[in-house]
Amino acid sequence: MKKIILFTIAVICMMTNALAQIATKTVRLKVIETSDVHGHFFPYDFMEKKDIKGTLVRANTYINKQREKYGDNLLLIDNGDILQGQPCVYWSNYVMPEDENLAASVINYMKYDAETVGNHDIEPGHKVYDKWIREVRCPLLGANIVKEEHKNGEANPASIYTGLKPYSVHYKDGVKICVIGMLTPAIPNWLNKPIWKGIEFEEMVSCAKKWIKYIQENERPDLIFGLFHSGLNGGIKTDEYEEDATESVAKEVPGFDIIFFGHDHQVHNEWITNKAGKKVLCIDPSCYVKNVAEAEITLTYKNGHLTKKDIKGEIVSVLDEEIDQQMLSHFQPAIDKVKAYVDRKIGYFESPIYTRESFFGNSAFTDLIHNLQLQISKAEISFNAPLSFNMEIKAGEVTQ
Repeated sequence: MKKIILFTIAVICMMTNALAQIATKTVRLKVIETSDVHGHFFPYDFMEKKDIKGTLVRANTYINKQREKYGDNLLLIDNGDILQGQPCVYWSNYVMPEDENLAASVINYMKYDAETVGNHDIEPGHKVYDKWIREVRCPLLGANIVKEEHKNGEANPASIYTGLKPYSVHYKDGVKICVIGMLTPAIPNWLNKPIWKGIEFEEMVSCAKKWIKYIQENERPDLIFGLFHSGLNGGIKTDEYEEDATESVAKEVPGFDIIFFGHDHQVHNEWITNKAGKKVLCIDPSCYVKNVAEAEITLTYKNGHLTKKDIKGEIVSVLDEEIDQQMLSHFQPAIDKVKAYVDRKIGYFESPIYTRESFFGNSAFTDLIHNLQLQISKAEISFNAPLSFNMEIKAGEVTQ
C-alpha cells in the first residue's frame, strides 16, 4: 500500500511539473539592424581602388553565426540609404538599370525580413526607386511616405505610396512582432519636387501616433519596433517637422519596445523614457556597415499571456569579421563589371589641383566643378563648395 501511495505521489509531481512547464514559456529572440549602407556591399572601395574592412559581406558572416544560434528566432532589418554611395550603386542605378538593382539583389540574398526607405533612396528619382521597390522581396516600409492626394490623416494603408507598407508583421516562435517604418520628412528641403512627384512625407510624431493606435487595436502584437531613417535629434527643424525625430517619437508616442534608427551616421545605444513612464531602447549602428545594431530579447509567457520582457541592446563591430566567401563569389561577376566601368580612362590632368586653394581665392578645383555644372545644366549661374579642406586630384590619368 505504501509503495502505491509513493508511486501516486511521484506521478502527481511529474504531472504538476509538466503542467507548470506548459503554463510557462520563455522565448529568446535576436534582432539585427544595418543602416546607411551607402553601397558598401563588398570589401572593396571602388573610388579609392583598395580593399576595405566591414561591408555587408563581413556582416553576413556575423549574421549567419547568429542564425546558427537563434535559428528562425532572428529578425534581420535594414534602415535605408542603400541606393547612393559607392560606384556599384551608381552603376546599378544608371549604367545597367535593366538588371536587378544590386541594392535589391544583396538584400534578397541576405534574406532580410524588412527594410525601410532612406532619403538617399529617394534621391535617384522615380525611375530608379520605383523599380527598386518592386525588386526587393522583403516588405519595404514607409508609413509616412504617402500619396500626394492623401490629406485626411487617417491610418489607411491604401494611402501609402505604391509598393510600400506602413508596417510589417512577423511571427517568431509564436511571438507576434510589428515593425513600423518611417523616413525623415525633410526631403523637400534637399530635393526638387519632380524627384518625389506624387508623394508627401508626413511629420513623424503624428504619423507614429496613428499607426501605433491602429496596430494596437487591429494587430495586438507582443512587440512593436520602430525602423526609422531619422536621427536621434537635431537637424533641420521647421514649424511642420523635425529632420531627426527619433527621440521625439520615443518620448511622445508610448507603445514602442525598441526603435532601430539611423540617418545621422552616429552610434547610439540608449534608453529613453516615454511620457507613460516606460523605457524605450533606441539604437543606431552608424554607417558603412562598420557595425550592426542588435537587440537580444527574452519574453516570458504564463498561461499564454506575456508577463515579462527583457531587452538588451548592443553595437557589434563587424570590421574584422571574415569575408563571406560564398556571398562574394555569388556577386563576383557584378563586382568585376563595376571595376571595369570605374577603371575606364576619361581624361588627363597635366597638373594637380587642390581644394584648399578655393578657401583663399581662385581655384582650378572649383573652376572645374563650375564649368561642368554650367555645361551639363545649361544654367547661367553656378554655385559650389569644396566639401573637404585638403583634397587633391593628382596629375595624370583620370578614370571614371
